Parts: sequence; C-alpha cells; structure tokens
Amino acid sequence: MRAVCVMVIVAASSMILLAGNNVPEALPDRVIFKNGNAFDAQVLSIGEGSVLLRTSFGEMQAPRRDIATLLLGGHLVSIGLASGEKIRGILTDDGYQTVTVKQGTTERKISRADIVSLDSIVRLQFDALGREVAEPPRPALGDGRHVLFLAMTKDGVAIDNLRAAELRLKVDGAYVPVESVTPSRPDKVTVLLDSSQSMGQLREELVTALDRFAKVLPQGTALQVLTFGDDIRQLDLKPDIAEAVKGWPFQGGSILYDALAAGVRIVSPGGKDAIVLITDGSDTGSEVVKSLAIEKLRGANVPCYTIGLVMQKTNSRADTNTIDQGFLKDVAEVSGGEFFLKDPNKKDKNPDLAVLLEKIAGRLAAMQSLRAGGSAIPPGWHDIDLDTSRPNARLNYKDWIYVPAEAR
Repeated sequence: MRAVCVMVIVAASSMILLAGNNVPEALPDRVIFKNGNAFDAQVLSIGEGSVLLRTSFGEMQAPRRDIATLLLGGHLVSIGLASGEKIRGILTDDGYQTVTVKQGTTERKISRADIVSLDSIVRLQFDALGREVAEPPRPALGDGRHVLFLAMTKDGVAIDNLRAAELRLKVDGAYVPVESVTPSRPDKVTVLLDSSQSMGQLREELVTALDRFAKVLPQGTALQVLTFGDDIRQLDLKPDIAEAVKGWPFQGGSILYDALAAGVRIVSPGGKDAIVLITDGSDTGSEVVKSLAIEKLRGANVPCYTIGLVMQKTNSRADTNTIDQGFLKDVAEVSGGEFFLKDPNKKDKNPDLAVLLEKIAGRLAAMQSLRAGGSAIPPGWHDIDLDTSRPNARLNYKDWIYVPAEAR
C-alpha cells in the first residue's frame, strides 16, 4: 500500500523551482563524496573506474573509489537482454518497439523483443575500491511490516474504523496475522497542478476547488502546490491558495512526466505523504520518459490521486483536448491512489471539481495502516492480498511491500 503524503502538481513546465527563481533545466543527480563533499550534477555515464559528470563548471571525471553515493534523478536504467547481457545507460527514447540508451558518447537502439527487464536506478553506492555496493529498496512503510489501506463502501464512502479482526492479509499467498490497525492520515499533501495555457479557462473553478480542498484537509496536514507547464514552480500560498491561483499565469505546454518525478523527489523522508495530480491533457516534452516517471512513483510508496479534466466541446476543433487517461490510471493504480475523470460532455461523469477534491480529502483522512506479523515475513519483496469481512466494504491498497533484512 502507499504511504500517506499528499501532493498537488500543477502543469507549468519541465523544471522545478522550490525556492527563489533558480530553475534547473532537468532534475539533477546528487553526488556525495566520501570526504563529505556533495553537489548536484548530471551523471552522463558510469564507467568501470570513474563517473562522468556534467556540472555548472563543465564536465568532470570522478573516480568511483572517491564517491560514497549517487542519488540519481530517474533517467539512468539497467536493461537485461535475453542473451544474458546487462546494459546500463541514459534512457533517451522509450518507444513502443525500441528503446535507445546513451552510453558515454554513443547511443544504442534496442528492440523491445530482446529486453527481459528494464529498471530505473535510483541509488548507487561504491566501496573503497570503487566497486558497486548493493542496497535494498526503501521499505513500503516504516520497517516494511506496515500496509497502508483505505476502506470504502460500495458507494465510495470512506470508512476509517476497520479493526484488525476484520482484516485478512495474505503475503505471497499465505495468511499472515494482522497485529494492529492505526490511523494513517497524511502529514503533507502535494498538489501537482497543470498550469498550461489551456487550463486558464478553468481558473475560476480551480480557485474555488483548491480553496475548498485546503479547508477540508485533515487537521495538521501541510499543503504545497507545484505548477507545471513548460517548467515546474512552487506556488506561494500566502496569503491563501485562492489568491495564489487567481494571479498565476497559465501558459505554455505541460511537462506531465517531469512534474510527477519532481513531486516524488520532494517526498518527506520517513514521512507520510500523498500526491494529487490535476491535468487537462498529455505530456508535451518532459525530460523524464513515461515509464521512468511511473517507476519512480512505484519506488516512493506514495499514494497519488489523479484527476483528468475534459474541456467542453464546441464547434472549434482547437477547443478539444486529449487526456492521457492511460497514464493517469497507471499512476493511480501503481501508487494505490485513485483516478477521477471530469467530463462536461457526459452527464454521469461531470462532478464539480471541488466535490472531487473534497472526496479525495475524505479518503486521505480515512487512511489506515495495519501491522503484519513481522516474524512471519522474510526480507525482500512480497505480493500482498488484503480482504475484509466488513459487509459491503471494499479495500484500496498497494499490492506489494518490501521488508529489509534489519526489520526482522
């Protein structure tokens, strides 16, 4: 299941600005040296003895033995081929039939039919000799024995009082006892708000809806808003969110995938976060490819609720918009969130945006976390199946957890 932290992302651009007006052109990598120095750069390639970096001072070769950790922005991948060959490089094109990987100054095009696995690399560590040190993924929640879930009625009304005795948990197909259930409301919500030019016609509705959302969030939950169009910027919510949205310039395209990656990047370490993504379209030129944006979210263990806004049809073809519903649905499913569609052209799918956001706030307030019998779950990745004996109730949860060795 997913950790509870809420983010709202607004489309504006493919860069992220969290303080001031310095907006990097791409999500940076973080290089941490064994002598304690650290700085942001872009990893261009990783060789057997050194790492090629692009910094604000130009390109540089850093010996692997001098580097403690590389925290990567999501563009570096490891590909396994049917032949047994392993390839590492920068994913520059993610097509339906082929993918292109840059290794140093050369590019290699690979047929998808030859690919057995394709994984994003989030963190690399090196020992004193420059050899790679394996590190397990981040646990799903806390020590890895917690599963975040949301209970709802068949009509979609959130339930916040399920008891341990009402839950049946399977790990890798075997029943595991549920020790306890506790509330797990978010500490922080991040809204990713599309601020492309087409979203400008919804300004008044956005003002009303986001103002309402801020007021109905669980008490003590922090709210932040990132807008994304041609770059990514943090919205100053002072004096309030309504005034901030009223004066915001809606212009440019929509770097949807970069926005999601940026939202994941600023999740509070060890905290309970959630993301809300609002858009009226599809990606228009992100640095991060779709598959890696989704994988970054999968690894972050943060629930993401997505809202697709369809525009009113008119006689002008320019007024129509195409929403990447597949992406929005995948994002919600991978993270344990939920996808909502607002379509004024369909009477049964045209809820008020304020009503949708209020519904999401209610779901976040009702989030719960169960603790599984830890001694029964060995370290590693595990499939999760969760059910309840509560009549007319259904559960929404992330269907895997990771238990680190030290959790035992």
